[in-house]
Amino acid sequence: MFSLVALTLYPPVYSDEPWELSSPIAILRTGRNALPIFGESYSTALYYNVYVAAGLRIAGISLEAGRAFSVVHGLGLLAASVLIAREFGARVPAIAAISLPFLFPFVEASHYVRPDVIAAFYAYLALYLALRAARRPAWALAAGASAALAVGIFPIAAWIALAGPVVLLTQRPARRRLALFGAGLGVGLLPLAAFIAAEPAEYLRFLTNFGGSSLFALRYREGGPLFTLADQLSREPQRYDGVVAFAGSWWYLALTAAATLLAVVTIARARQPLLLVLLALPPAFLAVAGANKGSLYLVMLVPMLAVALAFAWPRRRWSLTAALALVAVAYVVTVAGKLAPIATSNDDIAAAYSRVAILPGSLVIGDPVTYAYFLNRPVDFRTLHFFTRFDDFALDDGPTNAAKISAEARRRPVYLIYAPVNFFGTMSHFDVSGNLPSFEAFVRARFAVTDTIDLDRTPYGDYHVIVTRYVDAAASGPMMGGR
Repeated sequence: MFSLVALTLYPPVYSDEPWELSSPIAILRTGRNALPIFGESYSTALYYNVYVAAGLRIAGISLEAGRAFSVVHGLGLLAASVLIAREFGARVPAIAAISLPFLFPFVEASHYVRPDVIAAFYAYLALYLALRAARRPAWALAAGASAALAVGIFPIAAWIALAGPVVLLTQRPARRRLALFGAGLGVGLLPLAAFIAAEPAEYLRFLTNFGGSSLFALRYREGGPLFTLADQLSREPQRYDGVVAFAGSWWYLALTAAATLLAVVTIARARQPLLLVLLALPPAFLAVAGANKGSLYLVMLVPMLAVALAFAWPRRRWSLTAALALVAVAYVVTVAGKLAPIATSNDDIAAAYSRVAILPGSLVIGDPVTYAYFLNRPVDFRTLHFFTRFDDFALDDGPTNAAKISAEARRRPVYLIYAPVNFFGTMSHFDVSGNLPSFEAFVRARFAVTDTIDLDRTPYGDYHVIVTRYVDAAASGPMMGGR
């Protein structure tokens, strides 16, 4: 019900969502696995892009359709947690589904257009199928295939490639089940392996340019394994700082940790080492291999935590009920506090953008969030990275950008959409060569204001944006694009 009411309202549009939609939309419109929002004709996210494109083909191209696709997988994750809890003998497996929505970041990940929740669903489906293999070994093959889909969609789900064999090793005979799991995993990853083998240099280039927060980042490849491991472990607390930032205090994290501790003690006393190992695997994998320390990746952990709570609940009914109630209250209060100040919804922003006149076939340059309001428009959208060098994302100077824009303007109209209050501050993050003054002068001189959007109290604060169009120097004198 919450998803139906607040699908596009909570959380507010995240800059990664248009990025994640760009490639699937390109597949539908051009048949190419590209990343046009960055001007790229290639993308490494083969499985995710094709999978989401299939969903958009059915539901239509929109932010709502993309988010609804994530919600469907979130519902599947709820079901998988109940089924796994039942496999471990939980007396009330439904507790897993009851507790999971209040465990950050399940709802948030289930609303964003991102691969996290989709990969988590297939990872936990693989885990359930591996547990089922105790009764019928053939399920191990399906478990391997589901694990391959999870890893192919988002490599951060690779912990399931370890968890699956751990489960199967507890079953007899283990060798056949492990072979079946390996076969399913290998066959499922064959298309990805062939895709990489076709252009290995391009695959590595893309990961290097766009994997700044992954293990493929240049600094890790140069620093070596020991440096990489030390860096990963030392930064892991940042992931849990994100939980604190979400709640605005330590209370929510402390209450969740208390409930987790009660569950762990109960599981240990019940002599369920497999459940403890499976509970430990996702956070351990994130600590070692999750170079991006964002808290959204905890969606790989919280379903297993919900299973643990369901297993422990009958044995510690009153203490766990109290702990879960406090966690739920803290979560609801936090989310309600985020919703209350939002007086203008994303629909109002979309309505404002719909009134903006931009010629079909134009090149539109803007913040990634802006692209969410142009998904259904026949324009070619680029992020502000258009103004940088793609080899290192450093800002180009004014004359260089003038040449790039002028070349585009000879083929089609060029628009720049930005918020004057922070645009040049944003671009200063890429200014390593002192190019910001000439770049600012170029933008103010060559882009003429065509429209404005002024909304107060939106999910992003006060929303003041100007729409500008490039005017070639040969066609007109200087024109100011800021205010």
